[in-house]
Parts: sequence; structure tokens; C-alpha cells
Amino acid sequence: PPDPGALARGLIHLGDFLVLSNRVDEGTPLLEQALALMDTPAGQTDPQLLTALNDLAQARIRRQDLGEAERLERRLLDTAPSIV
Repeated sequence: PPDPGALARGLIHLGDFLVLSNRVDEGTPLLEQALALMDTPAGQTDPQLLTALNDLAQARIRRQDLGEAERLERRLLDTAPSIV
């Protein structure tokens, strides 16, 4: 079976590349998909979850969706102590 963590990492890398290339509308769905893969009971202990939350928040900032970006960053801060 496919490794969700490996797939999420690939989606994050490609999503980040697209966002940084000013192709935010293409990259954001990939980052959302990566977060969905990591947002499982098993993923709650994976540091990649923090990356997915932060990178999606950064994409939201570029789209001027500041409320959602703040929600994602606050969730990252709430989640980080149990992972790090």
C-alpha cells in the first residue's frame, strides 16, 4: 500500500514550489490534500503535520485569507508540543 507520509511529503514539495512560483491557486489544493493525509490519528505524531499546517497557512496568507491562515498557525502551535 502507498505510504501516506511519503505521498504527503511529495504533495507538500510540489505545492510549495507552485505557491512560491506565484501559482497559489494550483499549489493550495495540493497542500490541502497533504494536510488531509497527515490529519489522522497516526499523523498526529508526525512532524510532517506541522509542515503541512505551516505551509498551507503561508499559502492562505498569499491568498489574503488571513483568518484561515491564523487558524492553521494556532492549530500548529497547539499541536507542536505533542510532536516536538
